[in-house]
Amino acid sequence: MRKRSVCWNITSRCNSNCEFCYKNIDKSENSLVQNTDVIKFVSEIGIDKITFSGGECLLYPDLLELLKISHNLNMTNSIITNGKVLNEETIKKLEKYVDYIIFSIDAINENINKEIGRGELQGKNVLDWMRYITKSNTDMEIKLNTVINRKNLNEISIIADSIRDIPIVRWKLFKFCGLRGSSVKNYKKYSISDEEYDKVVNSININCRIERIKEKDIEENYFLIDSAGNFCITKNLQDEIICNYKNADISKVKELLWS
Repeated sequence: MRKRSVCWNITSRCNSNCEFCYKNIDKSENSLVQNTDVIKFVSEIGIDKITFSGGECLLYPDLLELLKISHNLNMTNSIITNGKVLNEETIKKLEKYVDYIIFSIDAINENINKEIGRGELQGKNVLDWMRYITKSNTDMEIKLNTVINRKNLNEISIIADSIRDIPIVRWKLFKFCGLRGSSVKNYKKYSISDEEYDKVVNSININCRIERIKEKDIEENYFLIDSAGNFCITKNLQDEIICNYKNADISKVKELLWS
């Protein structure tokens, strides 16, 4: 497996209602003290990169404190956000501790954004914040996530045209799959074939690194922590809890990760 990074779904709170979302519906959420222990455990097992996600991670009230802690442990910090609660003051605070800010964008057309649950103005807001961060010369680098699905097949080229002036270091293109949460419930509505996915991705011509993510890539590349502090791996599109930070055997977790 050999994983040195982890995706931490630190909260299930969200200000969007995406019908293809992979988040767990579980509302449980750890306190700052508990999550400080999670970070210490992550450090002890040899992880050196944390991607804070959700839900919407910026809705977790103590996110900044956790970013400070992981930063002081010399970890690389990334956050995934839809940008809805960002403001200039928040960006100034984040830039001290965040290496990569990853924006989620699935359409420019606002009717599509509304239909899929992102909400109106989602595309415009993300573009505006990426350009603001670029012009502000912050130390945060920008990445982009997109879930390619039945509703946005024709939007991907439009997104590509819209971001040509923005120095994005990586654009991750997920093929929609029924992993967990709403994505399972709405699988038939959003599913696409490998051929449809490949056709769209192969048509993109843009000067940034493209990363393709299909079902098998999710299983091989993602080590997860949920909002309750459970450490999980994914097999056959099912999450398998391997331990909780409270009762984990560090040597056994290391053996699993680095074997």
